[in-house]
Amino acid sequence: MLNKGPLRLLVCADMKCILLLALLWVGLPDGAVAQQLEQIPNAQPGKCYAKCRMPEEYQSFTEQVVVKPSQSITVVTPAVLESKTVQMTVKESSKRLIPTAPQFESKRSWVQVKSADRRFLVEDPVLETVTEPLLVRPEIRRLPGQQVTLETQVDRIQIRPELRRYTLVPAEYETVQEVVVIQPAHKRLVEVPAVYETLAEQYEEEPEYTRTEVRQPRYESVTERIEVKPASTQWIRRKIDAGCLSAHPDDCMVWCLVDVPAEYENITTLANRGCNGSGVPDAGCVQTITVPAKMASRMVQVVKIPASVREVEVPAETKTFTRQVLKTPAYYKEEVLPADYIQVTRQVLPAGYVPADANGSAQVEVLPAEYKTITKQVLKVPGSLREELIPAEYVPVIQQVLKAPASTSEELVPGKEEQVTIKVIKTPEKRTTEVRPAEYASITKHTLVKQGGFTEWQEVLCPEKITSATIGQLQRALAKAGYDPGPVDQSLGAKTREALLKFQKDKGLPMGNVDVGTLRALGLPY
Repeated sequence: MLNKGPLRLLVCADMKCILLLALLWVGLPDGAVAQQLEQIPNAQPGKCYAKCRMPEEYQSFTEQVVVKPSQSITVVTPAVLESKTVQMTVKESSKRLIPTAPQFESKRSWVQVKSADRRFLVEDPVLETVTEPLLVRPEIRRLPGQQVTLETQVDRIQIRPELRRYTLVPAEYETVQEVVVIQPAHKRLVEVPAVYETLAEQYEEEPEYTRTEVRQPRYESVTERIEVKPASTQWIRRKIDAGCLSAHPDDCMVWCLVDVPAEYENITTLANRGCNGSGVPDAGCVQTITVPAKMASRMVQVVKIPASVREVEVPAETKTFTRQVLKTPAYYKEEVLPADYIQVTRQVLPAGYVPADANGSAQVEVLPAEYKTITKQVLKVPGSLREELIPAEYVPVIQQVLKAPASTSEELVPGKEEQVTIKVIKTPEKRTTEVRPAEYASITKHTLVKQGGFTEWQEVLCPEKITSATIGQLQRALAKAGYDPGPVDQSLGAKTREALLKFQKDKGLPMGNVDVGTLRALGLPY
């Protein structure tokens, strides 16, 4: 317990946290204390706030360190040669090409000797003479003494309709000569035999093979410094100064963040530097030497010019036909005969004429209408023009159609061989690899899995409010939420602390305090 005027600071050893009642003091001047207090969000007098100190968590594990790497050793079994008699060609085989004549088949076809045309058939129109009455004066109804003056009108009456007449012009032909292929041009093949020449040929009397040389690599001792525990920081309580006059010893302590250096161990290892001075492991320790082949000479006959065929052109066979080709097709001319008319004078009633009607004793005088008979021609059957196709004229002709062109078939001309003794690889060089296992040393390392420090400020229950009744409520709320706090004994024991920490971790809440946020998450009225 630290007392300094109105300041009061509580340090909880069991939860490793700092509780602030009104103001906080951690070995800082009063201005710095005020600045720390201003960083507490929404701080209110009479309430308690806390920051928990969380220690660093390390995980220890044992690691195997290679002090001498594994090595692959190559064991070589040399190649074994043996003599062998083989057949070698002294005259090269060749091919003979045997020509086959082309094949034809007869096909009947038609040659046009006269082109197709058309002709026109004309039917003249048929007229019929008819008579019909024509009104030349209308009926007049008038009263006695009434005068009706008629008007004279001249009408144009058609006595024959318009007619169309067609004049035909026949087609014109010209005579041409057409050449028809009776047998197409084709090719005939003539055999040309192969031509040989004698040459000196190199052959392999003893084959090329490889020989392997193996040397042991050079090893060098190397000291390696291995980090076994990383550098970190740690909060440590220290005295403010030697002249602190407080009656309570905790008033003279402050929390200081100090650097903790990394820890190392020295390990001596053997490094494989190879055999060629490059420093690369096993470099140049295995060398492959090529033993060249031994060659010998012999005379052979080889094909200089391979067999072939020569093509001979055979001209086509033709036949000439005379044919009539349409030069100008048939056509027609159309002539229009206009209609015939006559003029007829008629009398018509004047405008405003009203026929008289019987009225009382007066009698109506009726002058009958007068008619004139007109003779005219009407179209009974209209004229027509019909087109008729005149088909082309053909004559048959027998043509030879190429069924299969000239071809060749191959016939093998065998070569000649003789026996020659050579050396061959009976058993090739064989390499096997033996692996020498690596040598290890055990080293224990420590890895920081969780950084220590202080949490953010959060509201917690003040010490006078953490009563046995409060702890009983907390235990019952944890049990209801599915977290086992042990028996409800109103004591903040290990089982209750474990259940509280698990609840805070699962809900993402600040861990390590009986804070107001945790109590509200459990449904407690705080």
